Amino acid sequence: AETHDLVLGSRYLNGISVMNWPLRRILLSWFANRYVRAITWLTTCDTTSTGWKAFGGYKFGPNWAAEVNYFDFGKAEATLATSGGSVAGEVKATGLGIGVAGFAQFAPAWTGVARVGIASTKAKLSGALGGIAASDSETSTNAYFGLGIGYLLSKNLSIAGGLDFSRVEYSGEKADVRLVSIGLTYSF
Repeated sequence: AETHDLVLGSRYLNGISVMNWPLRRILLSWFANRYVRAITWLTTCDTTSTGWKAFGGYKFGPNWAAEVNYFDFGKAEATLATSGGSVAGEVKATGLGIGVAGFAQFAPAWTGVARVGIASTKAKLSGALGGIAASDSETSTNAYFGLGIGYLLSKNLSIAGGLDFSRVEYSGEKADVRLVSIGLTYSF
């Protein structure tokens, strides 16, 4: 910790306990972390932050589209109580990208999608100690890609699940970011 500006921990490391949570909340958090780690290959991170994405585009035929995407990859937070006061830190990641999407129909109602493009990603770090707060951010250009599957509910409306991947950079350090999503897609 002496050589790093920010150190994040997890409530699931050995020797750490969660206090004053009902059993339902503990089980929800435990299963959510295991589920996300299984599909994104993460190892030791609290993965229950909420993220989202929005996209729009134009289909050039049944199998290809150009898209514009906005990603909010969520945030990681940590708080540490010390004798000098409470130290809190937060890291947020967002991105705005352009790219192409390829579609493949597996069955009459099932479609798969693969996305690839380039994104302007932003890492924002915030911290506070007592009454002093500071934040800084850095924007970089990185590749992104995503995979998804959709089920057609009506002629224009489908439910879709996806995995999106990119990278953020701050002060020479790089971090991979991932977004697991489920939502509705409306086609005009």
